[in-house]
Amino acid sequence: MIEEADGSLTISLKSPPVDGKANTELIKLLAKKFAVPKSRITIKLGLSSRQKLVIIDTKI
Repeated sequence: MIEEADGSLTISLKSPPVDGKANTELIKLLAKKFAVPKSRITIKLGLSSRQKLVIIDTKI
């Protein structure tokens, strides 16, 4: 996981982009990095794209 100068993240995934496996892995990695439950992470844009807009709800 690489944090870019603009604040975006570049993440390399091991799972193939088939049947949502890569998206599931992405959510799992982000949940761990930001210490939030997986249920608080939503892929807003780019479900089938290499670039994604992800919303992380950090409210308690």
